[in-house]
Amino acid sequence: MKYGLLVGLMTLVLVGCGSSEEATQSTETAQIADTNTVQEKKATQDKTFGITPDEYGKRFVALAKEIGLGDMQWGGVDIQEGSVNDIFTMSLSDTIAKTGTVDKNGELKGITYIIGKTDDLEGDMMGMIMMAAITARVLSPELAAEETGGKLVPLMTKAMDEFKKNNDKGNAKLVVDGIQYSAMVSKAVGIWVSFEPAE
Repeated sequence: MKYGLLVGLMTLVLVGCGSSEEATQSTETAQIADTNTVQEKKATQDKTFGITPDEYGKRFVALAKEIGLGDMQWGGVDIQEGSVNDIFTMSLSDTIAKTGTVDKNGELKGITYIIGKTDDLEGDMMGMIMMAAITARVLSPELAAEETGGKLVPLMTKAMDEFKKNNDKGNAKLVVDGIQYSAMVSKAVGIWVSFEPAE
């Protein structure tokens, strides 16, 4: 994996996430309202992100458009009911999937990106890290891009280094704004980046 290529991609994502002052001002009022709602929900709801999957999806699409990824659509998700938590799965490409864990109160409590078998590891890694960086910004809109999505390349690098050392599995974790970011590289299950409320 070329670390420089990943750093370059993350620089583009971070520059896009911290776009011009006019774009920031145009969304600032909505973000303040959203941030206040998220903070109020975080204070009363334990172990969720304080937003529903649809709220997450709409924010993800808006941020992706803001950083120049074009018009994306959020058609909702098909939530499968479980005994403890509900889940959804989205296929983002032939090799990348996104899963979400939903609390019984309807709020999102976990997001995981997964790369399975791939012939284009570098390209798929860049795509996954870019989407994960947008997710990090959606979950903590009050923080600068460098404090959220900017933490993902070093986190993935640490997991990859541990994988190379162990030749089997590598893990790395970091807590940002009460959210645990995790990266895992494994011969058995592929490459994962996940977000969940910190313990």
